[in-house]
Amino acid sequence: MRTGLALVLTSALLFPAIGLARAKLEEMRDPVTVSLQTKASAAQVKKGVKLAVLNRKWNISNEKGNEFDAEAQPMWGRDKWSARIHVTHTAKAVTIKYVSSEGLNAEGGQIHPTYNKIVGYLEKDIPIYIEREVVSSQ
Repeated sequence: MRTGLALVLTSALLFPAIGLARAKLEEMRDPVTVSLQTKASAAQVKKGVKLAVLNRKWNISNEKGNEFDAEAQPMWGRDKWSARIHVTHTAKAVTIKYVSSEGLNAEGGQIHPTYNKIVGYLEKDIPIYIEREVVSSQ
């Protein structure tokens, strides 16, 4: 009975920790450019971009003019990873550039699918948040 319980406990602790390590790597999307077709002002673009990033639980740092760095870490589970990006924005486009990561096995243009997924969320959210800023100012 004790052996079975030990096996169950070991499995419960070990399998989530190796979850990221076992996933098949894929080509890293870098840089990701979000083309903007909006009548938003520079201030509205800036606010919309920051809100999209913050609402996806990225931490913003090193903000200067129309650019900043951001870092994401998992908010659940036992996975240990982090991703850092550099974001620049103009009235016409937002660019998300990979800076570094830990635990996402980035190597030779390949990375764990989690990175592409979390950057993809930003890619979809940014235009929505910018347009919300335009609508809210009318």
